[in-house]
Amino acid sequence: MVAPTTIITKGVHVPSLTFFKDGDDQPIDYDVQKQHFRFLFDSGVHGIVIGGTNGESVALTLDEKIKLVNLAIQVRSECGGSAESINIGVGASGQSTTETLNNLDAIASQTKADYALLLPASFFHYALTLDDVMNYFNFVADRSRVPIILYNYPAVTAGIDMDVHTIALLAEHPNIVGVKLTCGTIMKAVRLCGKFSHDKFAVFAGQSDWLYPALAVGASGTITGVANLFPRTIVKLYYLYMSGKHEEALKLQREVAECEVAFAKGGISGTKYIVAANLGYPTAAIRTRGPLPSIKTEERKEFMHGKMEILAKYEQ
Repeated sequence: MVAPTTIITKGVHVPSLTFFKDGDDQPIDYDVQKQHFRFLFDSGVHGIVIGGTNGESVALTLDEKIKLVNLAIQVRSECGGSAESINIGVGASGQSTTETLNNLDAIASQTKADYALLLPASFFHYALTLDDVMNYFNFVADRSRVPIILYNYPAVTAGIDMDVHTIALLAEHPNIVGVKLTCGTIMKAVRLCGKFSHDKFAVFAGQSDWLYPALAVGASGTITGVANLFPRTIVKLYYLYMSGKHEEALKLQREVAECEVAFAKGGISGTKYIVAANLGYPTAAIRTRGPLPSIKTEERKEFMHGKMEILAKYEQ
């Protein structure tokens, strides 16, 4: 059941935030979501991920993810985009092979998502070796009708950190088409890009603060939450580097890295607050789905606002 090999679009992919309405059940605000998707597509990004970490993946139901993917595909078409120019991925991770395969099967049957982003199943992290993690990915990749991008993010998988050897072995699978490195280890990007071309296995920086170094060693781009507010700026950085304007790109990279500090410290709640505040979304849009706490202190809000001035001039 291996899907045909898919070449992921190079460039800047955005793990979109998910916006909710007020109420005990916090339903998704699909009107605001559509507005945000349009903002991202109009800004020139090369991909959007639904239900990634920034999208509060574990707080979403599978049905909600499917509706969001289909909405994003609709908006992409309305904005004149296509799967070849702008990918739409979806977080499909489960805590067992059965759950993950069910997720992947539903996504393949009910959407036209271009790829699925998969974390290692980590609930039983204390019992898993990297061989077990590799067997898990190979097992689901053999059966998935959606191409898979590996997601290496030890902070949310109880410390499971795939090494270069493991990732490189998984990259040989025809249905595993890339990796998002949210481990901040450029050494992995160096070695993986030395082994694989983009059309075989795409390597993405997991943050925008090391996009320039990642591109310098041959990476395909970045999947970054910062682009929820500054998509044009991150896209500009990408094209500056790709067009050979390295000095200008390095200057912008340093400012992007300074701004990324605020997004890292603010977390998802800080990111939602500053995006909603700057893009004019409803007050409810700043709230995270429980039990993840929403932004609380005025001090944190002021910190976020202060750091945003660094990139605001570029976004305009």
